[in-house]
Amino acid sequence: MKQKDSTQSQFDPSFFYRNTLGVPVYLIVYVDDASVLSPCSEALQVLVDDISLKFSIKIGQPSTFVGIQIDRDLDGTIYLHQEFMIKQLLERFNMKDCNPVSVPMCPSTNSKCVESEEDGIPYRSLVGGLLFLAKTTQPDIGFAVAKLSQHNNGYDNEHWIAAKRVLRYLKETMDLSLKYLSAKSDQLIVGFSDSDYACDRADRKSQSGFVFFYGEKLISWNSQKQKVVACSTIEAEYMSLADATKESIWIHRLMSEMARNGQIELPVQMNVDNTSAIRLAKNPEFHQQSKHIDVAYHPTRQHIQSGFLQLDYVSSSEQIADGLTKPLPACTHQKMKNDFRMAHRRNSANLRVPKVSALCCALLTLMVVPLPCWSYFTSSTSVMWRPIDLPVVTGYNNVHLIVKLENPCTIFNGTVHPDLRADFYGRCLEMYDTYFLKELQEFCPSRSFSDHRTSKRFAASLGIIIATVIMSVGVGAVSVGTSIKAMSEVNDLDNELEDESRRLDAITANVNLLNDKYISLKKTVRTVNERLISLEDDHNLLKVTQFDTVYGVSFITGRFLTCQQVMRGTQRALYELIRAAFGPPQLYSTLWRILSSLACYP
Repeated sequence: MKQKDSTQSQFDPSFFYRNTLGVPVYLIVYVDDASVLSPCSEALQVLVDDISLKFSIKIGQPSTFVGIQIDRDLDGTIYLHQEFMIKQLLERFNMKDCNPVSVPMCPSTNSKCVESEEDGIPYRSLVGGLLFLAKTTQPDIGFAVAKLSQHNNGYDNEHWIAAKRVLRYLKETMDLSLKYLSAKSDQLIVGFSDSDYACDRADRKSQSGFVFFYGEKLISWNSQKQKVVACSTIEAEYMSLADATKESIWIHRLMSEMARNGQIELPVQMNVDNTSAIRLAKNPEFHQQSKHIDVAYHPTRQHIQSGFLQLDYVSSSEQIADGLTKPLPACTHQKMKNDFRMAHRRNSANLRVPKVSALCCALLTLMVVPLPCWSYFTSSTSVMWRPIDLPVVTGYNNVHLIVKLENPCTIFNGTVHPDLRADFYGRCLEMYDTYFLKELQEFCPSRSFSDHRTSKRFAASLGIIIATVIMSVGVGAVSVGTSIKAMSEVNDLDNELEDESRRLDAITANVNLLNDKYISLKKTVRTVNERLISLEDDHNLLKVTQFDTVYGVSFITGRFLTCQQVMRGTQRALYELIRAAFGPPQLYSTLWRILSSLACYP
């Protein structure tokens, strides 16, 4: 390629480009598979001729490339999908008859870590195939496959069931494709970055996810567990933003190299749903929250200051990368697929015929009005025919057909996803009116018939109407019987409800009575408690008073005994004094008694 004046890309070694006849020509090579693209068919043919001089090549419209199937619509819309590989995986792992599901991973899934590998489970083989799908055309399974890939060194039956669930989801969405419209859009790179803080229960690491669009076209996405443990949601968002910034630099450089004569518009718009992470990226002086973050995550600030990157806030409900960081419920997952520009391919082979019961068939027959028609047979291309057990009446020169029309939109409408049902039904009716009815009018034009034919037609119509009325009466009788039975059951349920209401009222009254008694008992307990506290205070006061009384009695008794001893000594002294002064004992004895009585001494 270099010998043919082609330049190898500095940012992807498998990509070559050159100018031929004044227009760019691009070549993508992967092993023995190559694809040539150019807006000019003559310039493209020149490059193909140059390659064919050196190699034996097969030329044709690109239908597959490295396992990716390429479909084109009439308006130039391109659909990228891998339906063939999905069918191979379903057949390889015996999942062709599995029940489909609406989401690849349940929001409540919490896979545990195991140390060993369970024998007999081809877990790695299945995850490898799913990983290729997730990296090429299935961004809607990006998080589920990233989560399953974390258990390649240790898995058990629980992980195997989770991996098979992704296959069940792929069976449900086999006709989904990445849709790329041919209309030109803004030459602007728009990215979305998000993270789920500490979502891994084993090592508490966060999950990063980003997605990039070139105008309205999805060009890159990724879901990956962060390499270090984040200390906060701000740090987790900041680290995810750093990974998205690196991806945006590579995308911008590669697309600028492809543009050559023109430049890709700047700045790259990056949408983040965390205002604190945006302030941390814009303000290098916000040191307290970022002083421990590795320098590898800080170049985002430099690209913001240089004008290469512009950070914008987006609400969590509008964060497109949210589905690459956590499992989502069905409704939110459907919104994510719409945001990823994933759409159903317009291919009638993908329409599924529902399993209709006999009762449903009878009701469909009652709702469809029979339209018999006789006409001369002319060549015509059929749009959709269904076999019917009605006779074909032949005449001398004409073939008379009885045609019974059924609207196919009412048959297939029940199998379409509710979110897409309105759009599907509108398009189906448009195709039905445009192609089928128009073709039928040419094939069976309106015309007048003879009285004989009209009478046959009237008799046939009358018979069908009578049969319809009889079936309607029968269905009505069944419906009336069912309604009466249902009304009886409703009345029984009403009576049971009234009984339960009365029981509930009685229980409520008992509860109120018990509550009143409880309040009264609570008051009594409070009164007794207060009385007990009062008696305890009196007891303590009595103890103090008793101590003071005993002490006083002891003190008085001691003083009294001392005084008694003093009085006895005084008595003896007076006795001796009187005896010495007055002489005979009879006289001083009488005097002593008189003095003792006067002194109140016992």
